[in-house]
Amino acid sequence: MTRYVWELPGADAPCGVYAPGHDIEWHQFIGSMKTPGRVIPVIASVDDEGLVHVEGDGVSLVRWNHDAATLRSALEGFGGMAEWKPGWSLLAIPAAAFFGSRHTVFHLAEPKNRSECQAPVAPETRDIKTIWAEQEARNAELRAMDLSHIAPLRLADRYAGGRPRRTTHG
Repeated sequence: MTRYVWELPGADAPCGVYAPGHDIEWHQFIGSMKTPGRVIPVIASVDDEGLVHVEGDGVSLVRWNHDAATLRSALEGFGGMAEWKPGWSLLAIPAAAFFGSRHTVFHLAEPKNRSECQAPVAPETRDIKTIWAEQEARNAELRAMDLSHIAPLRLADRYAGGRPRRTTHG
């Protein structure tokens, strides 16, 4: 394992898309830490058009991320130093506490694969009493079912006598 720990995203996450060029999910981050594959130290920068330029040992890429401003800010904080994980298409920027978050770990995509952000969809919230009543109605339906057509469970003869016990010799 490497030195990064995932910090759960907060309410400031403006995008609900988990795809190349957008946010990464925590299990993708953890996977990239457990089996990082090749990790290449690089220098990265974000140009005026929001494209990410990544340069390192045998690497010269132009990629895209939906949050170019946050990526630019993170890179400026560390002089453009980062780690490129080509197997995961992740650019990890060191942080003082080595926490990975949407502010330090970025999923990059090829510029031709740009896609629009979508607002996160909040799960439907329901009252616990409503959920309980729905479940009780389902349980009542199950209790009312006629199950007489199902044969009773029969134990095989070898198990009918119970589990054989070891005899101890004392």
